[in-house]
Amino acid sequence: MSGDADYQLRVPVESLAAFEDFLRFKLAKIKGIAQVTTSFALRPVVKKQRCRSIPARYKRRPGS
Repeated sequence: MSGDADYQLRVPVESLAAFEDFLRFKLAKIKGIAQVTTSFALRPVVKKQRCRSIPARYKRRPGS
């Protein structure tokens, strides 16, 4: 493969903590993922189609 990114994901989450959980406990545990680069929008630039909510199994659990 060549270039900077092999895959690009849009991950709608409720908070940075929820994203951290997704990244650390789901995405990073997938065999073959050697590196992850992230970027965040500080505010909406262009309103596009609505993203589906992340499934409950990826959300931060109370007390964790």
